[in-house]
Amino acid sequence: MAHVSTTTLPPKRRSFNELLSTDLRALPIVIGLVALWIFFASQSDVFLTPRNLSNLLVQSTVVGIMALGLMFVLLVKEIDLSVAAINGVTSVLMAKLIVEFGFSPWISVPIAILLGAGIGSLSARWVTFVGVPSFVVTLGLGLALNGLQLILL
Repeated sequence: MAHVSTTTLPPKRRSFNELLSTDLRALPIVIGLVALWIFFASQSDVFLTPRNLSNLLVQSTVVGIMALGLMFVLLVKEIDLSVAAINGVTSVLMAKLIVEFGFSPWISVPIAILLGAGIGSLSARWVTFVGVPSFVVTLGLGLALNGLQLILL
């Protein structure tokens, strides 16, 4: 009897050009990004300067981190409409702790993170244990947190 090998080769890494040629889902995003860059570069002389591009990257990290967290919610076929409101309330609370109450950033940042995790956990409990659809829970929570943010401000 012949011996059959069961080892498989690791998948070949594809280049960006190969990916665009086979998987066209990314093409509209790339075209839109290039169109935005062309438009803004034609409107302003400082758009493509290293300082401005660095500022754009720094400012997009918050949205990128929130999007990475939201990816897990979307993978389980749920939706969370309260992410921006949670971010707003925790940011306002952190700023108030630092500016008005004199807390150290080393204390106020973990407090804000824990508050955000607690709010998200309570929201998830409504969805998982009570059975309320995540759309309804997070829409209501987002509205309530926007009101809380106005009160804090």
